[in-house]
This record gives sequence, C-alpha cells and structure tokens, in this order.
Amino acid sequence: MGHGTRMQEFLRHFGRHRGWTRGFVAAIPEQYFGWSPRLDDFTCGGLVRHMMAAEVFWRRLIVAGAAGEPFDPFQLPGDLQARVEAFRAPNVAAARREKYGKTFADCLASWEPIQAETEAALGAIAEENLD
Repeated sequence: MGHGTRMQEFLRHFGRHRGWTRGFVAAIPEQYFGWSPRLDDFTCGGLVRHMMAAEVFWRRLIVAGAAGEPFDPFQLPGDLQARVEAFRAPNVAAARREKYGKTFADCLASWEPIQAETEAALGAIAEENLD
C-alpha cells in the first residue's frame, strides 16, 4: 500500500472517523444526555454508551475471528432478524447503566482506554489473518 500495512491503514481510517464521532459527542449539550424520543428508546447518552460497548464487543469478535475462535456470547436462537429483535430491549437497558459515565464528558474520558485497547488489539492481528 505504500503507507504501511493494511491494518495501519485501517487504524488511521478508524482514527479519523473516531475523531469525528468524538467531536460530535463533545458538541452535544449535556442537557440532552438523558433525553430520548420515547421511553423505550436509547437516550442520547445511552447511544454514546452503546457505541462504547459495541466497540468492546466488536473488538472481541474481530480478535477471536482473526485467531480462528468462535465468539457468540449471547447465544440467541433464530435468524439475524429474530436475534436483533430479541437483543434490542436488553441492549437499550444496558446502555442506560452508568458504567461508562453519567455525562458526555465522562463517556469521552471513559472511552479513551477502550479506544487504546482496541487499537492495540487490532494492531496485533497478523496481516495474514485479516482476511
């Protein structure tokens, strides 16, 4: 590629998108952290927490896949649509927990070590295991 490995190129791309996402989150007024359009939807802050949890999940999935290991922690039955529907309510509930922060600023701070771990884990994947 001329600018490094495929993973280095991906990490640079991912970093640009992450920077845009972080900038967007930082621009949202804190008063909207707990707002949602309906009671059973993600709050604005819950969406940020969801993105953080999703990064942890997808990192584990990618690392396991690159190592040739299965990773299906939820063990949900059915096709993709049934699995997504079954997981929606618990996913929204998990995003309402304060594990990653109570404000947008808290979440952005909590996200930094998650992001560093993602970069380190993905950067350690051997080039031949990317496909």
